[in-house]
Amino acid sequence: HYLGHGIASSASQLAVTSLLALTGTTSVEEAVGFGMLARGAYMTEMLLSGKYKELGVPTSPHVLMYTLLLGAAFGLLSGSSDGITLAKIVSVILAGHGSLLFLKPRIDEDDDTKQMAKVDGAYMFVSSLFSTLLVFGVDPVKAMGYSAIGCLPLFATLVSLVADDAQIFGLNSEQWTFIVVLFIGASAFGMLT
Repeated sequence: HYLGHGIASSASQLAVTSLLALTGTTSVEEAVGFGMLARGAYMTEMLLSGKYKELGVPTSPHVLMYTLLLGAAFGLLSGSSDGITLAKIVSVILAGHGSLLFLKPRIDEDDDTKQMAKVDGAYMFVSSLFSTLLVFGVDPVKAMGYSAIGCLPLFATLVSLVADDAQIFGLNSEQWTFIVVLFIGASAFGMLT
């Protein structure tokens, strides 16, 4: 489904970018470029399969964003200063789109699907926020700390998808919320200090 691909594309971008940037395996610019390529792989499948069209989503904006994304990735991986400028633009656009999708999903389906669209938007925001901070020169560890704070609304949305009376490992959703917010908050604090 479209939402699964959207979530996966953002999660893979964040995973690749953070792994490479935080370990120092590549330069920060290359880490962002490889992360954009990971997102581009999912966008390729969505565009070629016609899934955007099935959902009634106009193809033109996605083709434009896909082209900009691949151009930015190529520029970052080739060391071009234009790649950094384009990556700043693409990352800010994706972060903005993710936040808008989180705040007001444009889906006319059931509440669970709307909640999944919010999860998609939140993942897009968090992964793009991390890339945005990196291309604007923020230290990778601090960028991950700020991104961790951005995960809080994402987690709250995920919890709302779980029934209040559901038990996971013997804990209800309120207990899980407390544990995860505490973990994310402590992690963010550690990265930002």
